Amino acid sequence: MKQMNLINAMMIVLLCLASCDKADPVKNPEPGISYELTKAQSEMVEEGNVFAFDLLEAVSENKEFAGKDFMVSPLSISFVLGALDNGATCQTSEEILDVLGFEGCTVEDLNEYSRNILRGCTEVDDLVDVKIANAVVVKEGYNLKKGFSDALENYYDAYVRSMKFDDKAVDAINDWCNEQTKGLIPKIIDEIPEDALLFALNSIYFKGAWVNRFEKDNTQKSTFTNFDGSNSKTWMMQMEEWLDYSSNDTWSTVRLPYGNGSYSMYVLLPHEGISLDVLIDELDGATWESEKNRMRSCIVNLKLPRFETASDINLNNIMKSLGMKRAFIPGLAEFGDMFENESEIFLGILKQKSRIIVNEEGTEAAGVTMGGVMATGFMPENKPKTFHADRPFVYLIQEKSSNAIFFIGAKVKAE
Repeated sequence: MKQMNLINAMMIVLLCLASCDKADPVKNPEPGISYELTKAQSEMVEEGNVFAFDLLEAVSENKEFAGKDFMVSPLSISFVLGALDNGATCQTSEEILDVLGFEGCTVEDLNEYSRNILRGCTEVDDLVDVKIANAVVVKEGYNLKKGFSDALENYYDAYVRSMKFDDKAVDAINDWCNEQTKGLIPKIIDEIPEDALLFALNSIYFKGAWVNRFEKDNTQKSTFTNFDGSNSKTWMMQMEEWLDYSSNDTWSTVRLPYGNGSYSMYVLLPHEGISLDVLIDELDGATWESEKNRMRSCIVNLKLPRFETASDINLNNIMKSLGMKRAFIPGLAEFGDMFENESEIFLGILKQKSRIIVNEEGTEAAGVTMGGVMATGFMPENKPKTFHADRPFVYLIQEKSSNAIFFIGAKVKAE
């Protein structure tokens, strides 16, 4: 089942970009400082966008999100899996690269690509506030291999910390999320599983003001047709402005730029009588690039809901459906390049929390992705249990093969 509100999901495009400090927008801002990717890295961006649309479709088809708004950040997932891929080998590594759209690339290619995106994106728009951060928390007593730890530091600027996995570790992880997302996502984890050895985290925070702000006085309660055909009243923002626009047989697209125009929200609206399912089925990387190239500036009478959405997505099964399977299977996952003293491990947790607020001034959004690495052969600590038969009790004698009880009785007093 696919969702009605593609606006939220199209923040995929938004969160694939980043910048730094904020300021009030101006009507004709100076363009930002662009940064260059190699030809191969530009092709990786295109393939990464294919993953974004595949992810959109996979989440929209998940029964958990039937009839619900949602938002995902493929870039955040890419950073976490890219970091973890430095500890993966063989088929596990290949599947990680393939699911992200980087088939034929090496982990070194992914590292260089990630570093250029991570560092270059801070220069493109000083009118937009974006923060990207990576962190790895390792269970005390487990040492990372040098190649893995060096990659985390050199390519992902990751904050790496070793600590005892207790309630304080839960607080430390959640405090990091809260700080990096400026309170939008205050926590990502409730407790640490006993078999957890490592958590890889990525956060992306975005806050940008529209180039063309909506006038609050024009915002009115209006009818919104829901996915199931029912109607609801919602606050609808309005403007009539020169905007980039295109239309094809299935949907219309409008571009709403932020800051100096380096970042934009694209809104894709299916035509009357066409379901969102059809739009998502047709949407892929090539189709999207073609549609963007067709956009032209014209006067658009625009109405857009003022909304806020929060998502909490378990990505394990979703990523499996896209072809990344081996990493999640105990005994088959290959992460032999991660720890010096532990190789029987697997990816037990891959989840993402995200939140977006869209109003007359602009957009504030954040996403946090967490990958949890677990021990395959974990044995719980064998602590003695207390059993003091110092009060009345029942006893029985039972034969195993037939399951017949031969004797049963009660001891109710001492001799």
